[in-house]
Amino acid sequence: MIGTTKRKTGIRWLVVGILVGLLVGILIGFSLLSEPIEKFKIEKERWLPYPQGLAWDGSYWYFSTSHWGEFNDLYKLDREGNVILKRGNAIPSFLIKDDYDHIGDLDYWNGKLYIPIEHKPVLGGLRINATFAVYDSQLNFTGEWFKTSQFHAPWCAIDPETGYLYSSEWNDVNVLYAYDLENGDKLVKKIHLDKGLSRVQGGDFYQGYLYLCLDDLHKDICKIDPKNGKVVGTIPTKIPEEMEGLTLHLTNLGFIHFVAGHYPVEDAGYLYHLGF
Repeated sequence: MIGTTKRKTGIRWLVVGILVGLLVGILIGFSLLSEPIEKFKIEKERWLPYPQGLAWDGSYWYFSTSHWGEFNDLYKLDREGNVILKRGNAIPSFLIKDDYDHIGDLDYWNGKLYIPIEHKPVLGGLRINATFAVYDSQLNFTGEWFKTSQFHAPWCAIDPETGYLYSSEWNDVNVLYAYDLENGDKLVKKIHLDKGLSRVQGGDFYQGYLYLCLDDLHKDICKIDPKNGKVVGTIPTKIPEEMEGLTLHLTNLGFIHFVAGHYPVEDAGYLYHLGF
């Protein structure tokens, strides 16, 4: 598994690109976490350009990339980091004609990829009517999609307990949106958070909780109870570059791993891998 393999000179570039941090209790209970940031072991290496999001299906990695209306690509990689599929210009043509130009952090659920796609900025730099498009595991657009009233949709995550797709705005986030994928993709509820969040970039569910990564001052990772909107706890990672997508998965050793991708000023991408 990525992050557990012994690191040697010449190992595959994605594996080298994993940042492994041993952080005891990261998912056992954030509210009880008091381990200092020095517990993180930081390494980094170049990987896919302009990353926006990533997902894991138990066997394969899926990555989305996007930058200023370009590089709207999807990748499928094996567990060793080999690119086995790439879908360039992945935004459906009818959405491109309608001025959609930006892919966000995706999620994998029941054999499909759910990908947020944002409209070009309009008045005041705001985007309008973010959409969610569905792709199969071979990175093909299935023809399924739905439009929302969200201004932004930087991420999406599907709660496996309910089948609801969750998302939010990007900044000044006080509300989560939940859509019922089995019932016409309807907005079924809004969950008001007990704490406002800034620059939300990625999310994923694990054991009933929603985890969000923020590109705020501290590059926080937050654990949220989706039933009541309570922010259970926060980890300030202090990652120096721009935080982007997030996913969680179990390794064959039973460890839980975070991965978060982002790009720094020089536009090279890095992958952070945080686990315990």
